[in-house]
Amino acid sequence: MGFCKNILPSKGKDPLKTEPIDCVVSNKRTGGVTVSYPAGYYQFKLAYTYQQFDRSNENIYYRDSVGTLHWLGSMGADDYGYSPYYSIANLILDLSLFESAETLKKMTSFSLVFGPNSRDPHFNSFSAVGLRKIGGGGR
Repeated sequence: MGFCKNILPSKGKDPLKTEPIDCVVSNKRTGGVTVSYPAGYYQFKLAYTYQQFDRSNENIYYRDSVGTLHWLGSMGADDYGYSPYYSIANLILDLSLFESAETLKKMTSFSLVFGPNSRDPHFNSFSAVGLRKIGGGGR
């Protein structure tokens, strides 16, 4: 039937504790965006405004450390000449879904890219805050 178990430890570190740090964002054009940060961070809070142009139907991907693309989202545009955009306020991106712990300890940047990148998709604005790092906040 219905019961819950508290999985948080009653002693020691709080696994939900964050260690926020501002990240450096570069590019933001058709190549996507690159986020740089101190080594060891694996979870980030992203906020961005994304725009594309008519008939482009672009996808946003996370490019992992070996170059594999992982789909994060997409936006379809119609044929009427509009340049649609949308905003994301608090997207949590956890790189441990795509990278090993050993790789995360050494990483100092990641990239989000567009595909098929046919008609100048870009981020109008983009910010990133590192939240958690290996060895801190429950890892």
